[in-house]
Amino acid sequence: MREVKFRGYSLLTSRWIYGAYYKHLPFTPSPSQKVDENEYEHLIIKDSFSDWQLPRGIHYEQVNPESVSEFTGLKDSLDNDIFEGDILTVIGKNREEFTAPVVWRGENGLPAFILDPKYVSREFFLEDGVLSLVNSDLGLAVVVMGNVYENPELLEVNKNAD
Repeated sequence: MREVKFRGYSLLTSRWIYGAYYKHLPFTPSPSQKVDENEYEHLIIKDSFSDWQLPRGIHYEQVNPESVSEFTGLKDSLDNDIFEGDILTVIGKNREEFTAPVVWRGENGLPAFILDPKYVSREFFLEDGVLSLVNSDLGLAVVVMGNVYENPELLEVNKNAD
């Protein structure tokens, strides 16, 4: 079974929090009340610390909703987890390279995490940007360089690569 986990940038501590994601409405609206999207809290939930044989609760932190991203189930060449929104540098066998963000595409009944095709060099055969080729035997080196939330400048150099 694949590991399902999320991350989000904490509004309290200004650091990444890893765990389960929950979109929480902190009140019960009346049947006629319209709820605005900004009234929700976006939470990352994880286990708390406890000592041997003592009850262990859960801990949650409110995160910036724009930063919430899901783990793809893949790791880069340095064994780092790859999340939606990560910016990857891909280096081919002939040392050609490009940098692209990981995005979610859930259209045509084929949901998948992909490398954004706007950034993928045509020199690479990455069948529609499918991220599963990252850990294949094609001789690619893949490294997480940052993420779109903290490092958007990493994408400026490589946009619309040809």
